[in-house]
Amino acid sequence: ITEHPTTGGNIWVDQDCLFQPGAGNIGADIVNDDPLFVSGILGDYYLSQTATGAQGQSDDSPCVDAGSASATSLGMGNYTTRTNHVPDRGLVDMGYHYRRDMGVARCGVCDLDPSGMIDYLDLGFFTESWPDTGCRDEDDWCSGADFNFDGVVDLQDAAYLGSCWFAEDKKPPVPNPMLWRITPEVASTTSFFMGAAIAYDEWGGSVKYFFECNDANKNSGWQSDPNYTSTGLMSSTQYSYRVMARDEWGNETAFSSYVSIVTNEDTTEPEPNPMTWAIPPAAVSNSAIIMIATTATDSSGVEYGFWNLNTGLKIWQDEPTFTDEGLEPLTEYTYQTAARDKSFNKNTTAWSEPNSATTTPDPLPPDFDPPETGGIEGNYKAAFVPPAADQLNPQEVLLGDGYHHQMTAVEATDATEPVLYRFICVSDSRFSSGWQEDTYYDVLVAIQSRSSWIWQVVTRDSVSPTPNVGDLSDYWNCRGQTFPYP
Repeated sequence: ITEHPTTGGNIWVDQDCLFQPGAGNIGADIVNDDPLFVSGILGDYYLSQTATGAQGQSDDSPCVDAGSASATSLGMGNYTTRTNHVPDRGLVDMGYHYRRDMGVARCGVCDLDPSGMIDYLDLGFFTESWPDTGCRDEDDWCSGADFNFDGVVDLQDAAYLGSCWFAEDKKPPVPNPMLWRITPEVASTTSFFMGAAIAYDEWGGSVKYFFECNDANKNSGWQSDPNYTSTGLMSSTQYSYRVMARDEWGNETAFSSYVSIVTNEDTTEPEPNPMTWAIPPAAVSNSAIIMIATTATDSSGVEYGFWNLNTGLKIWQDEPTFTDEGLEPLTEYTYQTAARDKSFNKNTTAWSEPNSATTTPDPLPPDFDPPETGGIEGNYKAAFVPPAADQLNPQEVLLGDGYHHQMTAVEATDATEPVLYRFICVSDSRFSSGWQEDTYYDVLVAIQSRSSWIWQVVTRDSVSPTPNVGDLSDYWNCRGQTFPYP
């Protein structure tokens, strides 16, 4: 039997008692009865229990709920075998039980709202279960009102509540200061893995952890998981970490000690290598050329290089898109691109094949004029193609689904194309067209003739953001009748 530094042994044999190991005892079968001890804040003989959610406790110890009577009946209600210090409940666990703090922390069971303070809200919840019997694990000990876990809600529980009146949780979780369970260790060239000691709140609330790095961008933020993987790090670079914990009420531990660690060296260039173009250089104006490099990958992060072979400009940036500005009009420029990682070594790919683009000529003067109808200079009034002897325009045609109105506008021209046309039904705007490039428009209007309906057409160019709109045409109906506009 291994000697324990506090109790003097794993099993205490009291005076006038006889220790008789054998069948029925945990440990009789050495292979299958491993008690699965795990280390916690107060020692190395806690029992592995999946309910803690802690790393390394993927199986329940065979000692859990392996005793002969309930934990509370044996006076073990304020003792624990779990690393998160939840008290033993139900059938008592076999093995060493660690004592839970018996100061203000004992009042945590009375915090029924919960709020971190024992007050009138808790008294209200308590009276809802007063009195009651048959309390057990299955009904959460009469909704938590059986504070001493003796199976009944009675005067003893009322006295327990009274002894905790206005008690408040002001203590941070333990251990305090926080400790490391797994000091930061290299997980990859750009990441570390680390784990805080499993903390517990003596009041019984949940605990969160905060991992702080000397690079604040790599802090974890508050999280329930006691483990943290810090990613996106620079290779061959030293980082320092420390950890703290807090309970639900904001009580924080002091930070642990700092631990410093260096990422592995990165000696590999990004991919692809040589670099390639996603979109080769292309002119966007008389003074600018845009280009996009293929998105590169590297565990240390990537920068993109762009090289103007004519001007000698060479730039490195985080984004794969680059616009070279301040260039000469109608001039050819040749470019190459490459990628390098963000490690200490700045491993760089080979440069891509060169690719060229030519800037546009000087811009045309601004366009303030609407489209010119029929190509006639200064004629901004839209028009329908004149009707022929055998075909009106607009015209009404009876088809299988009803009466259609069909019409064609005179083609217009403009410096800023395309020219757009809009056919307006003056009699019923529901049948008007939107802006369209086609000079022809056909619309179903009714199952009965609407030949008297009046139409107009208008044009506009494609100047952005505000197009130039021409003048409305004269009024026309589908009977060949026209009316001047305006």
